[in-house]
Amino acid sequence: MAVWVVEVNWDGTPALLASLRNVSSQRAQEERRRQSQKLGAIGRLAAGIVHDIKNLIAAFDSGLRLLQKQLAENPGDPKSAILIDELLKRTQNGGALTQQLLAFSRRQSLTPEGIDLNGRIEQLSMLLERTLGSAIKIERNLDAALGPVLADPNQLDVAMLNLDERQGRHGRRGNAHNRD
Repeated sequence: MAVWVVEVNWDGTPALLASLRNVSSQRAQEERRRQSQKLGAIGRLAAGIVHDIKNLIAAFDSGLRLLQKQLAENPGDPKSAILIDELLKRTQNGGALTQQLLAFSRRQSLTPEGIDLNGRIEQLSMLLERTLGSAIKIERNLDAALGPVLADPNQLDVAMLNLDERQGRHGRRGNAHNRD
C-alpha cells in the first residue's frame, strides 16, 4: 500500500487529503523483472562456462589424438613427452576454471600476478599449433620489450583459448587471420 498525503484548503479550512493506492502488483512486477535479469545473467554465465569447458575438451581431444598418432608412428618420439606436458597444463587450466567458478559463487576475487605474457602466448601457441593441425598457422607478433603483465594466469589462459578457438574455426573455413 502506498499512501500520499497532501495539504489542501477545503472551503477555507485547512485539511489533509489522503490517497491510498495498492502497489503490490507493481512491486511484484518489479521483483519478477529483477528475477528475470538474474536468470539472464546466470544463463550468460552458464553459456560462458560451457564454452570454456568445450575449449578444454577440444584441446584434450586433439592433443590425445595427436599423441596416439605419434606413439603409433614412433613410440620414442620426444615430441610425445612435450605434448603430454602441454595436456597436463590444460588439466591445470580445467582445475583453474573450477576455482574461478567457485570464486564467482563465493564472490572471491581472482589472484592477479606478474606474468610473462610473451612466454604464456608461446606456450599456448605451441599446443594449439599441434592440436589444430597444419592447415592452420598461428602468427605471433610479440613485443620483446614487454615486461611482466599483472593478470590472473588462469583467466588469461581461458581468454587466449577462447580467442584461438574462434580463430581456428574461422581458419578452417579458409579465412586468413593474424594475431597481434
